[in-house]
Amino acid sequence: YIMSYDWKWDHIDERLDEYLKNIAIYKSNYNAFLLYRVATSFNDIGKKPMAIRYLEKALKEYPKSPWISNAANLTKEIKKVSITLNYKKTAPTDEYVPFQIYHTNVDSLYIRVYNTSLMPKRSKDYTVKYDSITYRTTLNAPLVYEEKLPLKAFKDYTTHNTIYKINPLKAGTY
Repeated sequence: YIMSYDWKWDHIDERLDEYLKNIAIYKSNYNAFLLYRVATSFNDIGKKPMAIRYLEKALKEYPKSPWISNAANLTKEIKKVSITLNYKKTAPTDEYVPFQIYHTNVDSLYIRVYNTSLMPKRSKDYTVKYDSITYRTTLNAPLVYEEKLPLKAFKDYTTHNTIYKINPLKAGTY
């Protein structure tokens, strides 16, 4: 596939038809790598759904290719789930607590708030436990607030954000 050496990947929209024509004419396991390169080019310019389209084509048509791991790894990277919360470390008591949610490939968020305030009757170290089967994190402290928040599902594999506020909390450490 020496002819692919002069392919220009930075303007993929302009050259895509030509590349796909060559891939269709010359059937080879190397096509998995070429489709991966097409997908990488689309991913680099933010067209992730197009990238997934060509990655899935590579995975389907060339599953035994020595280059298929490139396509599988990029697919996992694009479809990776991510949630980031930004919030102030302190908030007034008895007022709603706003925070910003950045999410990628997520359709819901579980919110759990635990009271970790040190009190005369409750002065101990708290232990955080993570269950890798259910993906649930728990804390041996009193649970004071729990909610499942549906998020708008996007199929574009990019990060979106929203602002949400939880119900007011009493004075304490959470």
